[in-house]
Amino acid sequence: MKKIIFTGVMGIALLFAGKAQAQSFYVDVNGGYGLGMNESVIGQEVFYDIDNPQNSSVKNIYGTLGKGANITVTPGYMFNDYLGVEIGLNYFLGSESRVYYDSEESVTLASSKSSEITAKSNQFRIIPSLVFNTGGDALYGYAKAGLVLPVSGKTASQRTDIVSVAGIDNTTTIDTESKGNLSLGFRGSVGLGYKVLDFMDINLEVFYTGLHIKSKTQTITSYTAPDGSNPLSGAPTYSVETEFVDELNSSSNNDGFNPNVDLNKPKEDLASKTNFSQFGVQIGLKFRF
Repeated sequence: MKKIIFTGVMGIALLFAGKAQAQSFYVDVNGGYGLGMNESVIGQEVFYDIDNPQNSSVKNIYGTLGKGANITVTPGYMFNDYLGVEIGLNYFLGSESRVYYDSEESVTLASSKSSEITAKSNQFRIIPSLVFNTGGDALYGYAKAGLVLPVSGKTASQRTDIVSVAGIDNTTTIDTESKGNLSLGFRGSVGLGYKVLDFMDINLEVFYTGLHIKSKTQTITSYTAPDGSNPLSGAPTYSVETEFVDELNSSSNNDGFNPNVDLNKPKEDLASKTNFSQFGVQIGLKFRF
C-alpha cells in the first residue's frame, strides 16, 4: 500500500514538474447575472377582507435576496496546465425583491390599506478559489471551487404604507439600512474558455453561490409621513437603531422584556439569517501575463 501511495505522489509531482513551463499569471474580468437559488421563506403575503373575513388569506413568500448582477475582477496563477489558484474581487448589485405584503379592504366602507416591504443588497466580496483546467491548445474546460467572504455592503429596505379612504390615499414611507455579521459562503462554477489571442481568452461560466448572512444592525435612514413630515426627527436612538442578538431576556434593551430600557442605546432584537444564494451565468475575458 505504501508503495502505491508513494508512486501516486511521485506521479503527481512529475506531472507538475513536467508542466512547469505552463506557469502563468492572469487576470479575469467578468460580468453576469444570477437568479435566486435554494429559495427559503423570506416573508409573507397577508390579505384581510373586512366585509367577508372568510375570504382572508395568508401565504409565504419564497425567494432569496441573491438575485442580481455580478462584476468580478480576478487575479490568478496557474501552477501548470491543470491547476491554479485565484482571488476574485466581486461586486454584487442585487435586484429588488418583495419580502412582505399586507392588504386590507372594505367595499362597504370604501376603504383599504396596504403595507409593502421591498429589499435589495449591494456587497463587495472576496472569493478565493482553486481552479481545475482540462488544458488544450485553443478550447478548454475548467471548474472552480472556492469560498465567498462578504467584506462590506448593506441591504436597503423600504416600507410603503398606503391608507385609502373614499379614493384619497395617504402614504407613509420608511427606509432602513441593514448590515450583517462576518459570514462565509461557498461558490462553485464550471465553464469553457477559448484562446482568441496569444495573451487573451474569452470564457463563459455557469456558477452557484451558497450564502446566508446573519443580521447585525439596522438603522432607519428616512421616515416620511403623509403630510411630508419626519416623525423620527429628534427621536431617541432606541427608536431609530436596532442591534440583533441571539437571546432576549429581562436585561435586554427591548421593552417587550425589560420595562427599563435605555433610550439612548439601540433597541435589541432577535437575529435572523438572510438567504443570498444565487445561480447564474457570466461571460468575460482572461488576460495572461
